[in-house]
Amino acid sequence: MEGAPESSSWGLWSDQALGALNSLTPASVLSAISSVRHGDLYPLDLPQRFIDPPLFGRSESEHVVTGTDTDLARDDLLNGWNTQGSSHWDGFRHIRDPRGFFGGIPGSEHGVETWSRHGIVARGVVVDIARFCADTGDPINPTQPVCIDVDLLERALAAQSTTLREGDVLMLRTGWLDWYKKADQSLRDRAASREFLRAPGLLADESTARWLWDSGVSAVVADNPSVEVWPLLTGAAEGQGILHLRLLAQLGIPMGELWNLDDLAEACAADSRWDAMLVSSPLALPKGCASPANAMAIR
Repeated sequence: MEGAPESSSWGLWSDQALGALNSLTPASVLSAISSVRHGDLYPLDLPQRFIDPPLFGRSESEHVVTGTDTDLARDDLLNGWNTQGSSHWDGFRHIRDPRGFFGGIPGSEHGVETWSRHGIVARGVVVDIARFCADTGDPINPTQPVCIDVDLLERALAAQSTTLREGDVLMLRTGWLDWYKKADQSLRDRAASREFLRAPGLLADESTARWLWDSGVSAVVADNPSVEVWPLLTGAAEGQGILHLRLLAQLGIPMGELWNLDDLAEACAADSRWDAMLVSSPLALPKGCASPANAMAIR
């Protein structure tokens, strides 16, 4: 496609606004259903305002319930609400390549409502990096910028006897959210600062992006603040771009952050089966840059 970034997927699909979600077809949905064995449900969203204070200097929302308990009806008001304040999807309007938003589509024509109309139903594959590293005697420190590279991903998948398929959603558990749940308020306050936040995540280099593309995943989600390692570009070679740029703006692979994967990972470990049917309904927000995950895993 003329004007597209090098090694991008611009122009590959007829519905550019969906990016890699184009791989979620009726056939892939039927395949995802085969991951359901018992009908057990695992909600994957944190409560709104659970991350307190909000990360990255985002606004702190205020929940106001109108009226009183004796009134016939009451409403909710969310003042200062940021769609990325809790478990969420980063949409294609969230970040821009110097040559434009994903697919060369103007920002005003992007929006998570496109994903909402299509829906996200897929086979979700948990890759429990935190558990794998602990089992091999080299546990991840969730408060340090540990780089998860292709070699580590492949070794963890092999240990789980798991193979990725076209259209899968990769669900990466780093252990950061488990740490956050147990942290006291002083540690949470410190984590809210860009200067002091440290978190394990995917190594931001071409090999990671190439591996994700070659694996055929429709999206990648994680239990950490940014999917990729924080601080950004930790461990990356000079001249590498951040993974957000590669995945969202160039390859059209959606990213989900702060997903609550702990209970799902426990269930997967218990029966040594690392997949589930993932159902997510992004917010029908025209021109939206991001959306709450609204996600459920079914096993």
